[in-house]
Amino acid sequence: MHLLQNIAGCVDYFIFDLEFIGNIQDLYSCQIWEISIFSKKTGQWFNKVVDPNPEINQFPKPPIEGLTHITRDFLHEENAKTWDVVLDDIIQWVNSQTGQIPVFISHNTFKADKPIMELETKRYQKLMPLHWLFFDSLNFCRDCVTSHSGNYSLNGLHKLLLGSPINNAHRAQYDVQACVDIL
Repeated sequence: MHLLQNIAGCVDYFIFDLEFIGNIQDLYSCQIWEISIFSKKTGQWFNKVVDPNPEINQFPKPPIEGLTHITRDFLHEENAKTWDVVLDDIIQWVNSQTGQIPVFISHNTFKADKPIMELETKRYQKLMPLHWLFFDSLNFCRDCVTSHSGNYSLNGLHKLLLGSPINNAHRAQYDVQACVDIL
């Protein structure tokens, strides 16, 4: 965070979250099905449902009850596009929000969101913009917040700091809003 403070006049912050299918212990099995990004500077949102694999008609049930089960009907209703198309939309949207260096903030960025984004991008033989920076709100909160329970999950921090669980947790926009509120 101290390094970000040194370049504060040169960056804009984008809080984001991904939802994905697959096993987080095996990142190569993970595929994005939803992304939400909030521009702190403009207050604008980018929300897209992503088609993780157009060749699949049956998607695995989520490992935790209550999480969204992706179906082909859901993807059609949401007009889901593949990651390569969504990434191009993200790049265009981010560029329209800022002329500065974008800093993408998410909870558990370096163990989940960023590597999954990179893997999806690689699957489509594309590159993420090299000037994008990433920041992990989980590590930041561990350094700045005292949790006697040791629960630094997004929902745990939301309960601790804001007194309530996240409504519709594990949908990208609601998780982004929770992260914004926590930060």
